[in-house]
Amino acid sequence: MDRFEIDIVTGELRRDGTPVPLRRQTWQLLCLLAAEPRRLLSKAELRAAIWPRTVVGDDSLVQCVVELRRALGDSDRTLLRTVARVGYRLAGAVALPAPLTALAPHFAAVAGAASTRPLVPAWQRLTAASSLAEVKAARQQFEAAVDDAGQRADALAGIALGHVIEVLNRWAACPAWSVTLAREAANEALALDPANARACHARAHVAMQDGQPFDALLGFRAALERDPTMARARLRMGVIEMELGHPERTRGHVVSALALDAAGGDDVLRAQACFIDGMASFQLGRDAEAAAAMHRVLVLRPGDGLAHEWIAAIDALGGALRSSEDHLAMFRRSVPGHTLASLRDTERSRQPLFKRQRDRFYEGLRRAGLS
Repeated sequence: MDRFEIDIVTGELRRDGTPVPLRRQTWQLLCLLAAEPRRLLSKAELRAAIWPRTVVGDDSLVQCVVELRRALGDSDRTLLRTVARVGYRLAGAVALPAPLTALAPHFAAVAGAASTRPLVPAWQRLTAASSLAEVKAARQQFEAAVDDAGQRADALAGIALGHVIEVLNRWAACPAWSVTLAREAANEALALDPANARACHARAHVAMQDGQPFDALLGFRAALERDPTMARARLRMGVIEMELGHPERTRGHVVSALALDAAGGDDVLRAQACFIDGMASFQLGRDAEAAAAMHRVLVLRPGDGLAHEWIAAIDALGGALRSSEDHLAMFRRSVPGHTLASLRDTERSRQPLFKRQRDRFYEGLRRAGLS
C-alpha cells in the first residue's frame, strides 16, 4: 500500500518517499484535511480558508479536489471522500514524517540529560521574557551556542522563536524582517535535526506569521508528536482555531495546555492561556468573560501591555471610558508607538467571523482614544 507523508519543512507531499508536486491551493487543501482527519469540512469553510481574500465558486475548490485525488492515486474516492452538497473529509491516513513511535528511543536517551543542557537557562529566560531587552538577552545566549555542533539546532530554534516573540508582542521595529530572520533560523534548525520539537515549534510559528495556518497547525502537531509535553504548541493551535473562525474550539486547547502544567507553577504559561481564552471569548461575543480573563492575565503578569490593550477596548465598548483610557495609557507605556493602522497590519486572518470581531476590537480601541 502506498504511504503518503506531508513534509512541513519543504512544503511537499511525498508518496513512498517520492515528492508529488502540488499547486499552492491544492497543498493548502491537503494540509487542512490532514490536520483534522476524518472530520467533515464544509465547502464554505474550505473556500474561506484557502481563498481568504477572494470570492470563488465551487469550481475552484473542485479543481483542487481533482488534483489532490490524482496526486493521491485516489481514483475510487476512498481516501478523499465527498459528502454531496456539503463538503469533504480525508478518510485515510496521510502521515507527518518521523512519528513519535519512531523517535521514542531517541527521547528516552536524551530526556535525562535535558535538565543539564547549557541552553536551558536561555529557554527559561526567553519563555519568561516580558520586555524586548529580555528577549534580546536570551537570543544572545542562543547566538553564543550556534557554533557548537551539538547545540546548533536548539540554538537556531531559540533564535527563531526570539524573533517571533518580538513580533507577537508588537516589539519588533520591522516585523517583516524579524519574520525573515526567524524563517531562516527555523528552516536550518529543522534541516539539522528533524526530531527537534522546538525547531518544529519555531517553524510552525513562522508559518503562522506567513499566513499559512494549515502548515502551522501541522507544524504544531509535529512538535507535539516529538514532545507531548509542549504546552505552548497546544496554545498556538487554539489561536489558529480562532483565526480559522472556530473560537469555540480554542478552550479545549487551552485546557489541554494547562493540564500539562498540573502543578500550576508556570505563571507565564497560565497568563498566555488566560490571554488566548480571553480573545476567544471576545470573538464569541462574551465580552464580560473576555475582560475577566484579561484581568487574570494582569494578576499573573501585571506589566502585560497587551492585556491592558484588550481591557481598554472592552471597557470602551461597554461605556467605561475612564477605565478604558487608563488601560490604554498602560498599553502605550508598555508598547509605545502604535496606531490603529499599525495594529491592524499585524492581523493575519481574513476569515469573516474573525475579521468582524477584530473590527469591533479596533472600534473599542478607537473609542478608548487610539487613533
